[in-house]
Amino acid sequence: MPPYGNFETFLSEFNHLNNLLPKSNVQILDDFNLDLLKINFRSGINNAPTQFEDSFMQAGLSPVISIPTHRREGCKPSCIDNILTSNPENVILSGTIDSLTGDHLAVFEITNIHIKTESKKEKSTDCDSALIPLLRS
Repeated sequence: MPPYGNFETFLSEFNHLNNLLPKSNVQILDDFNLDLLKINFRSGINNAPTQFEDSFMQAGLSPVISIPTHRREGCKPSCIDNILTSNPENVILSGTIDSLTGDHLAVFEITNIHIKTESKKEKSTDCDSALIPLLRS
């Protein structure tokens, strides 16, 4: 959603997109400009981040980033960049990488992907175990 975009239009188009997507093996990466750290759990409060969460959860998607991804001097850090996945159980590691340029941190996800081969057998592709410690540092 653009920073000054229309939230209702964004949510309507996002819901339409979710209806077109398959129910598994979906990852949506974006700078959503909706701070998931501002989701309100109090009854009766329905702000834009809370409505957005309701929308992607109803579509079977889960965020893999739960820490600040955007920082600007004089502003509170926010989690506006995210990866939504339909298969959180396959996520091996996710997080942010400080890019040292700009206000946004890069987000990443390492996922165990199941690929069907021509013989219709499922093959699992594992991440190189040496890569995970490097990303954690």
